[in-house]
Amino acid sequence: IKIISSSSHCAIDKYTTKMSGPIEHDKLRLINSSIHKLATGFYKVLVDGEKGNFMFSPASVSITLSMLTFGARGNTENQLRSVLHLPADDTLTTDGIRLLVDKLNNIKKEKLNLANKIFTAEGLEVKSEFRAIINSLFKSEVESVDFTKLDESSRIINVWCETQTEGCIKDVVQPNDVQDASLILVNAIHFKGKWVKPFEKAFTGSQKFSISETATKEVSMMWIDDYFNCGDLPDLDAQYVELPFQSENEDDAISMYIIVPDKMTGWQKVEANLDKIYFQELNGPPERLKLGVPRFQVESKFELEPVLSKMGMKMPFSDTADFTGITDAPPLKISKVIQKVLIEVNEEGTEAGTVTHVNAMPMCPPPSFVFDKPFLCALVVKSTGTPILIAKVIDPSATP
Repeated sequence: IKIISSSSHCAIDKYTTKMSGPIEHDKLRLINSSIHKLATGFYKVLVDGEKGNFMFSPASVSITLSMLTFGARGNTENQLRSVLHLPADDTLTTDGIRLLVDKLNNIKKEKLNLANKIFTAEGLEVKSEFRAIINSLFKSEVESVDFTKLDESSRIINVWCETQTEGCIKDVVQPNDVQDASLILVNAIHFKGKWVKPFEKAFTGSQKFSISETATKEVSMMWIDDYFNCGDLPDLDAQYVELPFQSENEDDAISMYIIVPDKMTGWQKVEANLDKIYFQELNGPPERLKLGVPRFQVESKFELEPVLSKMGMKMPFSDTADFTGITDAPPLKISKVIQKVLIEVNEEGTEAGTVTHVNAMPMCPPPSFVFDKPFLCALVVKSTGTPILIAKVIDPSATP
């Protein structure tokens, strides 16, 4: 089994349960709590091996591996569930996943595309129950391809990923990635949004950015004078600012949260306490700021087996793996988990006068809040707190 994500054993009638509002909220909260725990644990392992900019998608990893969980059995299933922090109750898990997938697919104002697909080797018999589950919960289809034709099969997968992300994510797999594959699971998430409060291109200018205690680089700094949700994070010795994207209502809202340590030397405390950040609770009173945010683009591609193994997911990669919920033969194990993610933050998509806002400004100048040293940013679905992307930006001037 090879798993590609690009920015994650019950009777089928359980998956059609009708749920009332409060119950739906509780089930969705449990799944988002699972993704939050996965995100913080994943980040802490991943950051040890990364010195520059990097990014990953907790939602994509969670959704892709959750698909696989429904075909796992025994200790293989137990390890997957443990690393993903899934509820022990199957009904809570299945209903919560469906609610989350539906929630992400129903964001209308801005473009958030979520797509899942399974590519199988020709002749592989996938069990009908597994097909039904992944179709019901993940809206995923199964396509048979000839993995002996390495160039053609890798092209088929790459074209699908590129189409689902509107050209943003290309060349996720190479021909050698599909060699000897029996089954490949793919998840693609693509987001494109416009700021509620756009940055004016005319105000963007060169600014020094501290990439370390002793070194600086010139970056393109975007500026805006407006009111923003911001505040202190005392457990992290850090501060945050929320940059919202346009939305139809609160259920539709997506925001980017940017977090910066108070000191250049403060990263250890920030990264040790990421589990204490709950984005839904970051709702301070809006303050007027002269806000400076650098333009940046981050692209990351990881093979995630080392990270997942360190988190306790070893058996699914071994010859003792049990995925008989997918097929009885041939025996399956995970051979690769690949994630490729891209984010670009700039002024594009914020013009055209789509938002008009009038603010009453006090006469005194506002305080400056300038992101002129390394920071974290997270793309979050506001109503659920789901982290779609998390990035650490050390050098905004670096090109992928």
